[in-house]
Amino acid sequence: MKNGVVIVVTCLLAFCGLAAATVAWTAPRIEATLVTRATDALTERNLSFARVDADGRDLVVSGEAPSLRKREEAISVVASTWGHRVVLDRMTVAAPQPEAPPPQVDPATLALIACQEAVNELLARQQFTFDFGKARLASDSAPLLDRLATVMNGCAIARFEIEGHTDSQGRERVNRRISEKRAEAVRRALIFRGISEDRVLAIGYGPSRPIASNADPDGRARNRRIEVRVLRKD
Repeated sequence: MKNGVVIVVTCLLAFCGLAAATVAWTAPRIEATLVTRATDALTERNLSFARVDADGRDLVVSGEAPSLRKREEAISVVASTWGHRVVLDRMTVAAPQPEAPPPQVDPATLALIACQEAVNELLARQQFTFDFGKARLASDSAPLLDRLATVMNGCAIARFEIEGHTDSQGRERVNRRISEKRAEAVRRALIFRGISEDRVLAIGYGPSRPIASNADPDGRARNRRIEVRVLRKD
């Protein structure tokens, strides 16, 4: 009888030892699998700031999250993976960075911007008109010239480029020459109204800078225009 008891106890001890050895052998593999599964999920969501370790079937998440929202997102992703028991949050959140002050703009630049906006507003409401196919300003452009000269006289720190533009109909060389002459006509009219010659330059771009399609009359009409660029004096 005693021998039978000894045999049973010995078998039980052997079985327990084998089970313990099996657990000891498989536990690291299980932990590694859990960590890999969670880490891959974090990488897919661009949450690599979170580090995952395993304590048995418990996953421990650490690292510094850039924000509280990102911290919560990382924990949610790890929790959604399969096979773990609990998720322990040991992450910290980075201190918020102070906002950079807005770049300082010098008063001269602000004045130039204001001048350009005033010029653009004038030309958006009305455009210079010319006799068909010619560079002579039509008489109805006089009020616009007066208002433009007033704005320019108020921009003492600026110089101006008068840009002539045409549509694409006709030969490019002819269009460019017409655009130059029209820009020069506006320049001369502004000089007549008191703008210093050395502050005004005329340039003709012809059809090279369209702002609309040349395939229809409305687009071509928009492309036939005078623009004024405000620049800082040298």
